[in-house]
Amino acid sequence: MEKFEASSLYAISTLTLTEVLPHAIAKGVAEAARASFEANLHQILEVSHEIAVAAAHVRARTGLRTPDAIISATATAAGAKLWTCDAALAKAHKGARLIA
Repeated sequence: MEKFEASSLYAISTLTLTEVLPHAIAKGVAEAARASFEANLHQILEVSHEIAVAAAHVRARTGLRTPDAIISATATAAGAKLWTCDAALAKAHKGARLIA
């Protein structure tokens, strides 16, 4: 995976997109939300075989649920800082920033 670069660029995992879009779909604003993501994000990071295996290691080590383990492994593989609203994920991922 290509390393994520630059301090003010933003990226998300495809899994994060999958977790966020149902709220926009339910409110009838899915296309606007998707367009906003595409306009404001530097990258949408794919879940690769490498990330899946790394996420399994994260789950075994931390007990995180699969979605959070994948998000953690994606950030690590990309060399990106993880920002999260989830206290358990922030605690389990070294260097994560809890934003809520």
